[in-house]
Amino acid sequence: MNIFSRTKARHQVDEAQIKVTNWKLACGALFLLCVLQAVGFIVYPKLIKIHHPPDTSKSMLTALNEIPPAQVQGFSFMILQQLNNLKDDGKYTAENQLTRLRCFMTEDYFYLKLRTARNASLSFNDRNRAMSVYTAIPPNPYEQVTILTPTSWNVKLYTTITESAGGELIKDNVPFLYNLQVVADNSDPSCNEYGLKLAGENDVPRRIRTEIN
Repeated sequence: MNIFSRTKARHQVDEAQIKVTNWKLACGALFLLCVLQAVGFIVYPKLIKIHHPPDTSKSMLTALNEIPPAQVQGFSFMILQQLNNLKDDGKYTAENQLTRLRCFMTEDYFYLKLRTARNASLSFNDRNRAMSVYTAIPPNPYEQVTILTPTSWNVKLYTTITESAGGELIKDNVPFLYNLQVVADNSDPSCNEYGLKLAGENDVPRRIRTEIN
């Protein structure tokens, strides 16, 4: 009888030790899970990219003559980028670009830019310039395009400019804000298939100040 009692007691002790071991393993696994979750909260937000959906405040259907803000912004940047791409000899490139893109500007704005280019011709000598999107402020037509009338808009363009003169780099991806006027004009679709034109500038291009650590 005593032998069976000792065996039963030993069996209970073994079961208790197994349960303790299982609890230790479970607690260890939970602790490891908490550590991994804490690391995830710190690291993964830096790796996550959030893709905002398009403007859903109204139906995706547009009226026959309605021009979406995204189209206005894309057109504005395309023309502005080409006007600011100067290669080899900026003195002649600037005027050539203006002449080539005349269909995409109103007459008043074209002659204003032409006079500006000619007045600055000396500073354009041996100058190369390239413009790109300022990625720190991604294009957002629903915030950066202001609808004035169904056929006129104000457009803010956040860009960067890289410029060299005489082979020496003088601007390296310097961010600038352009505030342009755009109007609808379908008077010559054979020359301008977009039906839009740059009409002016609301302000001089302003350099965007960035923090330097």
